[in-house]
Amino acid sequence: MVPVSIFEAQALCDWVRSLPEEQQHTLEARFHQTLLKLRDTGIIQRLVEEDWFADNETAKHMAIDYFHLGIPCPFLVDESCSIHPIRPLSCREYLVTSPPELCKDPAINDVAGVQLPIKLSRALFRMGAELERDRRGWIPLVFLFAWMKSGADPGASFSGTGPEVFRKFLEHLATGSAATPNPKA
Repeated sequence: MVPVSIFEAQALCDWVRSLPEEQQHTLEARFHQTLLKLRDTGIIQRLVEEDWFADNETAKHMAIDYFHLGIPCPFLVDESCSIHPIRPLSCREYLVTSPPELCKDPAINDVAGVQLPIKLSRALFRMGAELERDRRGWIPLVFLFAWMKSGADPGASFSGTGPEVFRKFLEHLATGSAATPNPKA
């Protein structure tokens, strides 16, 4: 389960719209199939109704349940990330140093991750939460196409010069928040 800031979601949507129509339809079909599988297992219901991101332990259990379904990321093509150069920060921040076979089940295997002292994704989540007036400020990646159809344009809500917006990002980076997700913990 990959949390994507609403700003990254907007950038990914712009990228998807830049693709040839046939490629857009192929991606949309992959996302749709993923959502159907998640619906059939009850995960969609839990994502929508439960307060699963209320604490790290609950978020961790949701992520593990999601992981155990074995549903690949819709952007995974031939065992490779098809959006690697533009992948979300939460993917970039998930750094594992243990052998790949341990990643088959991180719930029972001791997967060694690199603990980052600062996570840029959380600053983006906080900016999104402030903008949307909710405590998330992000969406699960699997909701990308549904979110894209909503017409959301969070980037238009920030005004100011580049340095002013960057200063706001740095302010959010400097502040902590218990409401940020940690589904890959």
